[in-house]
Amino acid sequence: MRSVAIMGPPSPSFGGISGGMGSLKLAPPTMGFGGMKKMSLGPLPKMGIARPSKLSGKSLSNESGSYGCTKEWNDLIAVPSNWDVKPDDLELVPIDFPLERTHREIADVDATEVSNRISDALNVLSIDAEYHAKRAKAKCKTTDLVKFRIRLYAGSDTGMPVIVEVQKRSGSTSSFMRSCREILKAAEGIAVGSSPRPRKGPPSFKKPVAAMNCLKDAKVQVPQDDEAMSVLNASLTMFRSKSLDSNVLGLENLCSLTDPVKTTPVTALAVSKCIILDEGNNDTREDIFALLQRDVFLSEFNVNEVHAERMHHHALALLSNTLEMCAKDGCLGLVVEKQAWFEKSLIPSLIDEVKTADFSSANAFQAVRCLQSILSSNTKVCSAFKNNGGVEAIKSAHEFALERHQLLAEETNRFMTFIKTNQIFKG
Repeated sequence: MRSVAIMGPPSPSFGGISGGMGSLKLAPPTMGFGGMKKMSLGPLPKMGIARPSKLSGKSLSNESGSYGCTKEWNDLIAVPSNWDVKPDDLELVPIDFPLERTHREIADVDATEVSNRISDALNVLSIDAEYHAKRAKAKCKTTDLVKFRIRLYAGSDTGMPVIVEVQKRSGSTSSFMRSCREILKAAEGIAVGSSPRPRKGPPSFKKPVAAMNCLKDAKVQVPQDDEAMSVLNASLTMFRSKSLDSNVLGLENLCSLTDPVKTTPVTALAVSKCIILDEGNNDTREDIFALLQRDVFLSEFNVNEVHAERMHHHALALLSNTLEMCAKDGCLGLVVEKQAWFEKSLIPSLIDEVKTADFSSANAFQAVRCLQSILSSNTKVCSAFKNNGGVEAIKSAHEFALERHQLLAEETNRFMTFIKTNQIFKG
């Protein structure tokens, strides 16, 4: 549409329309608004989001002044043992940037103290973490594969207060919130596991539930073997289905069935024997062992890396549960001695898993549990453990876990104590 001009007194002009107080005129293409001069529109603006104005203090731009997405961990050379953020490294909270509800403002200490508190808490909580001090970021993963990020910001130009933000990326929400509460409390200076205001429960909770008068005569129904086998077969069907989600759910069910805390000890032992002793010749043990081979699993089943990581972790947890149950029952030693599969395949694979403690401490923890159950049930396979570098792997994992993963540090220390007490490796 051409520009429109409202002129004063009526006068003949190009395309004029007379009437009333003046005339409404359509300016020719060579004239601008009001028909007085030529207007140049210039080049059309580029499509996209306009560059934001620079913030006061530190901006989000890089040294060259350009804006864009960069890799979050591209200059991370080594995994540090603690998070040491300097106050000058903090950025101001960006304009119009909505902070998550899972954030805190710390006004009494600087960024260095806050980051040290958080790294100490992550060690106690046994959460894997990769730190980036210059960017004031931490990438975390819990023992049940919940992934989240921790970021520190400056609340003002002076660097105070220090703002701690925790963002969930994937995994269980309830598990994330448990970890998040402890991390935020640690940032405020409250010890992990303590509560500043202990909650008082009702009088009925001052004694064990089993001691309540209404439950004294209650009889606990122990599941029969047929019921346990029915649930086991249903879980195996899900584990071997073509649906990836069903595979994970089947493995999770098997982990619960072999955990005496989540089910009855009788059911956990019965299911563990079926899996680890291969009762029924259903090749369940071999299928689970195949999940420990990362490269083979990715190429053979054509799954993404995240799904493979979950399957790999659950397979290790399932093996540790079944081996521990069979070792306590006393039936594992004879099987380990008769079947060369444990000595030639399982033990070397578990040692390789321990060597990746700096990559995934949670998986290394489950592998150490498996090795301790095997060696405690039959010391004849200790030579295979030693020849495959098991002693060095345990010591290296223990040194790493002392500053990074309390759960793994306790398990490796227990395993080394077992070796020294029983004098397995003399000389």
